[in-house]
Amino acid sequence: LSLKFADGNFWAIDEVFFSKAYRKLNCEGRVVFDIGAFGGESAIYFVARGAKHVYALEPYPYSYNIALEIIVSNGFGDKITLINAGIAGTTGELKVDPQFQRTSSSKLREFSSGIRIPLVTLNDLFTEYDSKDAVVKMDCESAERDALLLSEPSVLKRPREYIVEYHLGRDDLVAKFEESEFKVKML
Repeated sequence: LSLKFADGNFWAIDEVFFSKAYRKLNCEGRVVFDIGAFGGESAIYFVARGAKHVYALEPYPYSYNIALEIIVSNGFGDKITLINAGIAGTTGELKVDPQFQRTSSSKLREFSSGIRIPLVTLNDLFTEYDSKDAVVKMDCESAERDALLLSEPSVLKRPREYIVEYHLGRDDLVAKFEESEFKVKML
């Protein structure tokens, strides 16, 4: 594999490939929704572990372009669909600076000038792409809260499994997953 060490992404490479933060996610032969793709590291990791296909969301154009370069240079363009969009609780748009060089901890935010990127909900994603028996990885720096909490249990139940990095507390997220008939395990 060939990865690009862009500003701030060594932590992401370490987290995915060396610390193996997503090793417990059973992705072999399944569709993976990679929400918060950053530089494409996790999408490539899932394909290397046997994912059938990865739909990877990255809202920031700078990171999106790095991810696209890495995906194409590794020959995974047929296995990874990279989507320049952000996850949210409601569908909409957000203005972002295309030159903004996010770090692995940059939250999704509006800029005073820039280009508009779409905001999509989990329902939008799971309706457009096959989510039956899929798995979901969410590392999207607080955007997971509204995306999960504002989704109906019937939407959350479409994929089989989630691994979520959470921010600002977990009790309400745990309750939402339990309401959606998931067993929750803290890693």
